Amino acid sequence: MKKVILFAFTLFLMFSQTFAQETTSTKKEVNYAVNRIGLITGLGLSKGRFVADGANDLNNDLKNYTTGSAMFFWEKGKNEHFITQVGLGYAGKGYKNSAAKLSLHYIELPIIMNFRMNITGPVYLMAGFGPIFSAAFAGTYKYADEDTSFTNRDILEYKIGINSSSARAFNSVDVGLIFNGNVEIDLPQGKCLEVGVNYKLGFNKISNKSVDWNPMLFGQNSSEAIDPEYKNGVLTFTLAYLFDRKK
Repeated sequence: MKKVILFAFTLFLMFSQTFAQETTSTKKEVNYAVNRIGLITGLGLSKGRFVADGANDLNNDLKNYTTGSAMFFWEKGKNEHFITQVGLGYAGKGYKNSAAKLSLHYIELPIIMNFRMNITGPVYLMAGFGPIFSAAFAGTYKYADEDTSFTNRDILEYKIGINSSSARAFNSVDVGLIFNGNVEIDLPQGKCLEVGVNYKLGFNKISNKSVDWNPMLFGQNSSEAIDPEYKNGVLTFTLAYLFDRKK
């Protein structure tokens, strides 16, 4: 009886070791970690909002302003379900109304935390949100006049008031949140395409306040300029091409 028990125990140990080796081998072969880099481009509809009291008429006059974006993109995740996306590149923002058009050009850094799930085969759905940081490097403001050739100076250099110490008309730094959703299609050799949409909600006030400010900047006829406190908002449709850094 003791020999039978000893033999059975020996078989159990041998089976356990074999199973452990097979499991370890399988884990090595099936690696769900994500580590990809690539390029993402976007077509945006920029239409922010004026948040100051009494700015309802200005908001009602806003129209979608078409912008573009292009940046390098990095996706990183220790498993297939939780993916962090980091981008760095160019993004356009601004607005258009019956009085004028504002164009701002930014270097942008979005950081998006996503939940990712498999839909079928090589198709995945990904959704998430995160902070976004932007720094404007150029911009223009064009009046909606019959003389379409008239544009003002670079608005990042335009100062409110008549002396050199006056504040600039527009702030160059914007911070906010980005909400993201996209469909991922995995391709052979570790490559993938992602088609998606995101919304960038700016928190910073882009405009500055001064009684010396040219009222034409917001199409007002009053001699006293006010600050309607404009903040950015952009809906962007995106297309990304990435490849796996492990391949």
